[in-house]
Amino acid sequence: MKTLFLYDKDADIKEAKKILKERFSNIEILPFSLDFEFEENSFVFLMIDDDEFKKFICLLKVSLKIVILPFFKNPLTKKAFNIPQNLEDALELAFRDDTFLDKNILFYNGKAVFDCINIGSGEWIEDKSFLGFFKRPRLFGVLIETKEKSLKSASFLIESSSEAFLFQKRAYFFKGSENFCDRIATLIYSPKSVFQALKLRYFFAVKKKNSKTLPQGIGVIKSDYLKISSLDKSELFVSFEGKNEKSAEIVLENREIEAKIVTGWKGCGKQKERKESLRVQNVSLDDEVIEFYTKRKLPFVRIASEEAFAELFTKLKEAARGSVAYGVLLILSVLMATVGLFQNSSPTIIGAMILAPLMGPIIAFSMGAIRFDSFLLANSLKTLFVSVIFTLFISAVFTYFMPFYHITNQMAIRTHPTLLDLAVAVISGVAAAYGYSNSKVGESLAGVAIAVALVPPLCVSGIGIGWGSFSIFYNALLLFLTNIV
Repeated sequence: MKTLFLYDKDADIKEAKKILKERFSNIEILPFSLDFEFEENSFVFLMIDDDEFKKFICLLKVSLKIVILPFFKNPLTKKAFNIPQNLEDALELAFRDDTFLDKNILFYNGKAVFDCINIGSGEWIEDKSFLGFFKRPRLFGVLIETKEKSLKSASFLIESSSEAFLFQKRAYFFKGSENFCDRIATLIYSPKSVFQALKLRYFFAVKKKNSKTLPQGIGVIKSDYLKISSLDKSELFVSFEGKNEKSAEIVLENREIEAKIVTGWKGCGKQKERKESLRVQNVSLDDEVIEFYTKRKLPFVRIASEEAFAELFTKLKEAARGSVAYGVLLILSVLMATVGLFQNSSPTIIGAMILAPLMGPIIAFSMGAIRFDSFLLANSLKTLFVSVIFTLFISAVFTYFMPFYHITNQMAIRTHPTLLDLAVAVISGVAAAYGYSNSKVGESLAGVAIAVALVPPLCVSGIGIGWGSFSIFYNALLLFLTNIV
């Protein structure tokens, strides 16, 4: 077995040469060349640049033990194998009993890579400014395939590197490294809201280690093979080793090489059966969710899929369109409310509130606005508009034929809107939304709450039309519009 020290022409080898000659009397010290022929099982010390080292290990045909020595032209190699900057510390690795010998290299689309590969944009993670803290990243749809499984997800960044490298960089998203330290490790960042993204920033800030449960929006894959492609067939932005490029398909492979490379990695544990590890329950998504999140920037709060609340969405879609029953109840509630206003009778007005069906299209509109659902928005707006015009028309006609012209107390209090009326509207809106989405709360109860803020002032506005009084019409309508918003 030969012992060799091969060096780059630009390397300062005086110190290394002195130390190695003291340890190995028969060591051969030669300039590095890719044409050099090695004997099997040689012990080789290398002080060469990153590009030469990559070419060397890819062309290698015989088994070697390699010790990397620090050199100003091999920063990526030192980083990938955790080689100390100090020459004596780097040499010491070669003679320790617990030194981890790596014989696998990460390849991206056929190219050896010694750094972390970023797919998507890492700016959000790296930006430490105050404004950067509140950035709203946009997700992109991806298909991720390993040798055994595949999944669809929406992410704004995917980080891949050797397991040991990524474990050191993002330890708080990993369990203790139980198997190999030389598989490909991949982190998928897939927050579903700005709030969830801010929680991830908290993990970056506190650097919590060895998390037993992954935070929402994070997935971890450990495998020897990974293929990543865009769901819409577009090219993905890829950055690594200071280079940027676009690729429609990204293939990451863990290839075994002939050499055993001395590394500074620790804590890899006992080598067990080599198998894939996928912790993707927080990032594996269905087509509907992916489509929603890839069309817009992250919402401020997480938006549930229709599947999660299928019954609620069915009710909202029906409510948005209106129906014959809706029309009948609207007519009856308006007539009863108008009569109650003339009678100055609170019980009668409350009875009209119980009949009023306005809650349905309003809640449907709210859900449509939050989810950017064009069907809910269009149909609920149409139903609301028709309901308002119809209510004004009925109450105005009823008033026109009534032989009374006096403003009751129930009318007067709805022509002088105050902040207290606005408070009633806000509380009513919360009660209505909660009642509609929670089966344990009666919808009719929530319907009364929202009718408090809408039906009486709208009927008073119609009374103003019937009397030809612009001030009554305007003030009551102002209260109604404020409340409906």
